[in-house]
Amino acid sequence: MGSDSCYALREGFYVPSKLVDLRTASSVAYLIQRDLRRGFSYDRFCNKIIFTPREARRRLRRLISLAKKHFGPEEARKVKSLVKKVLMGYEIPMDQVVLEYVDNRVPVPVGVYA
Repeated sequence: MGSDSCYALREGFYVPSKLVDLRTASSVAYLIQRDLRRGFSYDRFCNKIIFTPREARRRLRRLISLAKKHFGPEEARKVKSLVKKVLMGYEIPMDQVVLEYVDNRVPVPVGVYA
């Protein structure tokens, strides 16, 4: 997350907030779903890695603890509800996703995997 994230460096877009609330969690969950479909993501050193369902579940669950840490138990409950839906196959609608683009790079259309 943030303008110094691997997504910003490698793909030219990022989730703007570094604090996890429901809107940020929706955006991150969308990217997790996208990574799972295309089969790869990035590790903390920005290396491309194979992205498995197990890793997706781990990252989704981490959003709950971050929401609790950043905004408290009420926001964590909202994020937990979202995570449960995503784990059951719910697709995040694009109108709930907030992404910002780095500089003037051409955005990658949704559904196109480079």
